[in-house]
Amino acid sequence: MRLSEDVEWLVSKLKEYEGMHASIVLSRWRHGSEIVVKVAGMPTLEVRTLAFIYIVLKKGDDMMARIDCGWTEGCIERVGPVDEWHVAIYVKV
Repeated sequence: MRLSEDVEWLVSKLKEYEGMHASIVLSRWRHGSEIVVKVAGMPTLEVRTLAFIYIVLKKGDDMMARIDCGWTEGCIERVGPVDEWHVAIYVKV
């Protein structure tokens, strides 16, 4: 799968937060997503990207919901590309 530069860059940045408890605000703009990730002791990540981001909320091993806009807090389990323009963030709540 060939990834866009935005997706490659975004995934590499978000992977730095894997395994950490984070507060995430996700919103849409006309051509992609905006994300703000806050983790204690790390710089805040604020990005507007052409990639479309969504969060998969998990409780235990069960997927509870998929959101593409809103606020959530939990442990970032893993981050990965879905396809050329989409990024999934799995958050355990």
